[in-house]
Amino acid sequence: MDVKLPNGTIIKNVPDGTSKEAVKQKAIAAGLAKPEDFGEVASTTANIPLYDDQNNPIEADAPQQQPSGEVNPLNMLGPAESALAAGTGAISSLAGAGAGVVKSIANGDYFAGKGPQVVEQTMQDFVQTGTYQPRTQAGQDIIGVVGEASELLPPVAAGFSPAQMAIAGQSARAASQVAPTVARGAAQSIAQALPQMPQQGSARSIGAAETAGGMEAMRRERAASLPVPMNLSKGQATQDFAQQQFEREIAKRAEEGAPIREFMNDNLRKAVLNMDAFIDETGTKLPDTAFRLQTGQKIDEALRKRAIADKAKIRVAYKEAEKAGETNEPVSLSQLADYLNENRAEAGLAPIMQAVAKQLEVQGVGGGSLADGTLQIGEMTINQAERLRKSINKFSSGADANNLRVASELKQLIDESTEGAGGQKYQAARKLRKQYADNYERTEIVKNILGSKRGSNDRRIALEDVVDKAVFNGSVEDLSQVRRLLQTQGQEGMAAWRELQAATMRSIRDEATSSVGQTPDGLPIVSPAKLNKAIMRLDENGKLDKIFGKKNAERLKDLNEAVKDAFVAQSGAVNASNTSSAVLAAIDMMISAGTMVPTPILSGFKYGKDALKKRAIEKRVEEALK
Repeated sequence: MDVKLPNGTIIKNVPDGTSKEAVKQKAIAAGLAKPEDFGEVASTTANIPLYDDQNNPIEADAPQQQPSGEVNPLNMLGPAESALAAGTGAISSLAGAGAGVVKSIANGDYFAGKGPQVVEQTMQDFVQTGTYQPRTQAGQDIIGVVGEASELLPPVAAGFSPAQMAIAGQSARAASQVAPTVARGAAQSIAQALPQMPQQGSARSIGAAETAGGMEAMRRERAASLPVPMNLSKGQATQDFAQQQFEREIAKRAEEGAPIREFMNDNLRKAVLNMDAFIDETGTKLPDTAFRLQTGQKIDEALRKRAIADKAKIRVAYKEAEKAGETNEPVSLSQLADYLNENRAEAGLAPIMQAVAKQLEVQGVGGGSLADGTLQIGEMTINQAERLRKSINKFSSGADANNLRVASELKQLIDESTEGAGGQKYQAARKLRKQYADNYERTEIVKNILGSKRGSNDRRIALEDVVDKAVFNGSVEDLSQVRRLLQTQGQEGMAAWRELQAATMRSIRDEATSSVGQTPDGLPIVSPAKLNKAIMRLDENGKLDKIFGKKNAERLKDLNEAVKDAFVAQSGAVNASNTSSAVLAAIDMMISAGTMVPTPILSGFKYGKDALKKRAIEKRVEEALK
């Protein structure tokens, strides 16, 4: 619930059932209100109304035994008692240490190697009997907090051995044994400043905790399964906001943040090394320098050799059909004559039409005139039809788009006229010819890789652009065709395909590391956003699977997710204003509570608030990087 104080301040998320006195004390302690705001300096608050967020009055505490307006003098003894308790405890521990040394020498334990145990036991005995026990609640509270804080002290301080420091901490605890719940109360106050975890009393909370634990394990396993295994910090693995905020803010500190910075730099290095490992797995033989040009050359060479070989097979097949007499069968090209007569008006824009009419006349199978639309084509053999088709290919080269369109339509009419004609060998030859057209002439990317610009010998696609056109800018169908042609072109084709895989991975790496930043050892820094963009651009249309196969595509996506886990923080966890996170604030509160005692107590240990805080932070960092 929310509680409105008499001065108008609203305290949010106060646990239901909290008494008025408790709210008052917490508000005063937190600086949200003053005693005067409640009407009196004394403890009674019976006449000062407090309301929850529903505007309902909070019930007052039971009347205190101490009369209103009086101050219990025993409460003023708390600081003095805590000083006396800690002082007598420290003196007792030092006296016990000296007595233990003398005792161990006298009975021979010192020379038998048992001196440390005797000294420690003697110190404990002296502390138990020589430490003043606070009688007031205030004294017990203060010494309890000191006992908690003493556990955070570094192992060696002010000349004390680790054992002596442990005894010193125990002396503080011995002084607070009459109030064993005090330290727990302080810990509860600190816990309120930390993110609250689900309680086990709720099945829903248990399920949420199990889900969170499962996600943490999954993230760690995914990162560890990469070619170069990555480790995740606690904040990276859990994706917990407060933990991430703590790790990010501590990383800014010169000394305490060094382990976290080193940890994150190590993962930055491993992210790049993982991409290099994926490149190496392709079996590439090309260097990183000029890889696009050299990969384009490999692909071009493999495709050209295959196209040349396929053309040779077609010529052989037609020769065999011709030897077998299968190309002497007559066919009718009346459809071709009709097309020429009907479109004779375009003859001036498509010179190929006049070339075909002339070729028919040369072969002795043409009659009439194209000019007046009376052109006729007499009976001709399959062999004559094939020669006419070749002449169309010969005379239709050039940059004129209209001429090329008409030539394509004429060849299609010839193919339709010879469909089903001839014997098996001729049909086999025709099938090879059709496959060639499908592979090299009707697939845009292959046609452009092998082709030249109209009216020029310049390539349609520059060699250094082949990878980008085939992988990133072309269709999935075109990429599939390139893969099929290369993978069925023997060792040379397979090698070219592996180089295309490597070039794709290099392109992903270069895009992900295109920023100017570098790791301390000179490696480029990976941008999670750019890596995700590069991988998702290929994954969203299925190209990632086409290039790398399903298994390796999943591994690349694992790398992408691991990089996001490691370097993408929850919104707000990166604190640009350098204000303290909840975890740092809790540590500060705890150490401040431990130092709210007279200076001579802590100066006896020669460690102050900064030393305690530093050690507490170091422990949190160690836990975060386990």
